[in-house]
Amino acid sequence: MITGNTLKLLRLSSGQSQSQLADKLGKGGYTKQVVSAIENDNRNIGLSLLADWANACGYGVRIDFVKLGSTQDDEIFDVSLPDDFEEEI
Repeated sequence: MITGNTLKLLRLSSGQSQSQLADKLGKGGYTKQVVSAIENDNRNIGLSLLADWANACGYGVRIDFVKLGSTQDDEIFDVSLPDDFEEEI
């Protein structure tokens, strides 16, 4: 599960302040306050912003689909989002 703390750790690992990350995210009116709200689990994040956040911190995004009730690694279906991923609404 992606939590605000996980996103904060991504940002910190890239050596960026909340303001610097907000500037990199740019589109959609993301500000330091929005970044803070996301990191404090006070605001949800969609796949598109998640991909942008990860890319701005030097990471990619990978989603694992795990068959319910399974503990076997061969029951995992892995999906990686490209850097230019755009979530359709």
